[in-house]
Amino acid sequence: MYKFFYDAWNRLAKVKRAYRTSGGIFTEGLTIATIEYDALGRRIVKDVDNCGNWNFEYHYLYSGRQMVEMRKDSDCVLKQHIWRTQNEKSHHPPVSVG
Repeated sequence: MYKFFYDAWNRLAKVKRAYRTSGGIFTEGLTIATIEYDALGRRIVKDVDNCGNWNFEYHYLYSGRQMVEMRKDSDCVLKQHIWRTQNEKSHHPPVSVG
């Protein structure tokens, strides 16, 4: 089970493991993720911990409101997004590379 925490703007801010004790009481466990946002409400950091091979800090980079890159521990590029404008002749959706 997991317990989810939200900030004042109803954005996911933290995820914790949760469990029930033998007496049936719901108890919080270790924090497994914390999420940070910038002043424009864009997710900029997701820190994952206590999850084995998934323990990394993910960074999100933007151009305006559109995410253009996702990095692991700020130096390893995991994903890049290429956005097209509506004025271009192509009618394909955004392309995700990586």
